Amino acid sequence: MSDFALVTGANSGLGAATAEALACKGIHVLLACRRGEDSTATANALANPRISAVPFDCDLGDLKKVRAFVDKLEKKMGANAQVSILVNNAGMNGTGVKPWKTPENVGFLTQTNFLGPFVLTRLMMSKNMLRGGENGTSKARVVNVSSVTHRTHGNIRDVQAFFNPTREGHYPNTKLANALFTLALNEKFGNSVTAVSADPGGAMTGIWRRYGPLARFAISLIFAPADDAATSVVHAAVADMSSAPKYAYVARGAFAWKLLCGEEPSANVPRWRRLTATGIAVFVDWPIRWISGKMLCSHATLVPPTPQARDLDLANAVWDEAERRAGL
Repeated sequence: MSDFALVTGANSGLGAATAEALACKGIHVLLACRRGEDSTATANALANPRISAVPFDCDLGDLKKVRAFVDKLEKKMGANAQVSILVNNAGMNGTGVKPWKTPENVGFLTQTNFLGPFVLTRLMMSKNMLRGGENGTSKARVVNVSSVTHRTHGNIRDVQAFFNPTREGHYPNTKLANALFTLALNEKFGNSVTAVSADPGGAMTGIWRRYGPLARFAISLIFAPADDAATSVVHAAVADMSSAPKYAYVARGAFAWKLLCGEEPSANVPRWRRLTATGIAVFVDWPIRWISGKMLCSHATLVPPTPQARDLDLANAVWDEAERRAGL
C-alpha cells in the first residue's frame, strides 16, 4: 500500500516549495494544479522521484471540476493507495481580477480559497481516499493555508454574505474561514483526521504577480522566498499534533510573536495591536532570519488564532452553509 501527500496549487511558489520539502522528507507527493499540464511541467522541473504529477485539472473555482478531479484521482490511484496528507494551498488574493460568481451564487474568492478546498477535502474523505498511516491506523492530516490577514481584517459578520458575491467575501475572511474549517473538521472528524491551519507569513510568491513593478520590488526585499515560507506549512503537515487544540494554528518567526498572537486562554489581542504587530512582522521577519543565517525568527510553532477563528458556533455555521451551497 502506498501513502501520498497531495498539494494543491503546486505549480509554483508556496505549493511547489511545500511539495519539494515534503519529498525531501521521504514522502511521496502528488502535485495538483488548476491545469493538469502545469502539474506535469512542475514535476519535470523539480525532477524528484518522489514527486508525481496529477495530469488532470484541479480547478477549485468550479465545483463540477472539483468533483471530476476527485473521481479521476480515485480511478488513477486505485483501491490500494491513499492520501495521508492533504495540503489545501491553492488560492488567490483577487488583485487585478474581474469579480465573478459561480452558478451556486458564491463569490470568486470564497469559492477558490475556501469552498473549493472544503469540497475537495469532504469528497476525498467520503470516498475513503484520505486516511492516515500505511494501514489507516493513524490519522490523516489536512493542512489549510491561512494568513496573518485573518488577524488584521478577518471578521465574518454574516455567513450568507460571506458566500454571496459581496464585499464580505474578501481575502482575509476567506483565510479566517480556512481556520474555522480546521476547527470544525477536528470537532466533527477528529477520530480520523487531524486538521491544522498554517500561516506562511510574508511570502514572495505568484500571488503578487498582478501588483505593479514597484510594489513587487518592495515585496521582494522584505518577504521570504517561497522555499523559506513553506516551513510553517511543512511543519503543520508533519509535526506531532497529538496535543494540539482543535483550532490548531501554526505560525513562524515574527508572525508567531505573542505581541501579535496573544497568549492562551483568551488570546484576545486588541485590533490596534494586531495591526501594529503585523506591520512590524512584515518588515522584520524575513530580514532578521536572513541576516542571522536563520538563527533567529525561524521557529515554527502552534499559536492561537483570533477568538473568532476559535468560535465553534461560527465554524459550524460556515460548515453548514458550505454543505448547502455545494450540495453535500
